[in-house]
Formats: sequence, C-alpha cells, structure tokens
Amino acid sequence: MSETAVGENYAGALLELATRRDAAEAYGQYLAELASLYREEPQFRLFLDTPRVPEDRKKEVLEEVLADRVPEPFLHFVLVVVDKRRQRSIPRIEEAYRDLLDERFGRG
Repeated sequence: MSETAVGENYAGALLELATRRDAAEAYGQYLAELASLYREEPQFRLFLDTPRVPEDRKKEVLEEVLADRVPEPFLHFVLVVVDKRRQRSIPRIEEAYRDLLDERFGRG
C-alpha cells in the first residue's frame, strides 16, 4: 500500500473518530503537533523508527508523554499506528487529515 493510501486511510479513520466526539479540529491540532515533533525532533523520530526498540516500549513512552495531554481515543489511535508499524506515516496522516478537514469545512 502506498504512503499516500496509508495516510488517507488512517486520516479517514481518525476523522470519523473525532467527528463522533465533536472534536475534529482539536484532533487535527493534536495530530499536527505530533507530526511536527516527528519531523523536527530527530531523537523522537529515531526512537519511533528504530526496530531495536520494542513496540511495547514505544507505546509505553507515548502513553507516558501523551496521556495527560490528549483525549484517550486520540492516544489509542496513536498506539494503533505504532502497533501497525505505521509511525513513519504520521506526517502523511497529518497532511491527509488536514485535507479532509478542509474539504469537510469548505476551506481552501
């Protein structure tokens, strides 16, 4: 599956989740912050991308860092992304999510 398709699939799932909670914009902001961290912090990116770090450890650290900052459903989404080894797609998921929001709200 292409990186674009992965991003669109995950973004669509997140938007559906966020819409059910009337939090589409807020989830977009959380995702933008996570994608920015992934793009701009080499140590964070290396931690998530390194195969030597077990998935459970990655999820444990993400839970510790994000638990008090984001809603539980968003955190669960991020953990699923890591579980499925799609963390490298976080920036693409964020771009696709932003596109879906723009489309939904008639922006752009």
